Amino acid sequence: MATTTQTDNSAGVSAVDLYNLLMFDIEPDLTTNNIEILERELELLPEEERKERLLRYADAWDTFSANYDKVAQKRTEEIDALELRVKSLQKKENSDALSNLDSEISKQ
Repeated sequence: MATTTQTDNSAGVSAVDLYNLLMFDIEPDLTTNNIEILERELELLPEEERKERLLRYADAWDTFSANYDKVAQKRTEEIDALELRVKSLQKKENSDALSNLDSEISKQ
């Protein structure tokens, strides 16, 4: 029986969901919903057909890995950009607060 491990879902998308989303377009047989069925199917296939299928699945896994790396890199870039925006806002707020404080001090 196949088991899946989900990670913290606080970001809204679990690791399993992301895996299935990416893998479905590459090789639907390898999504988590199909793993148990696939294990039984492979046992029943003739050896040559099983080998061909396993090669196809290996290629699918390579494609998945490359796609996952791209998604992870893009998300990292998006988070880095958000961090810069937040820090920029913080600097502006600090600058505005200092300007307001200077103005208040000058009035006295």
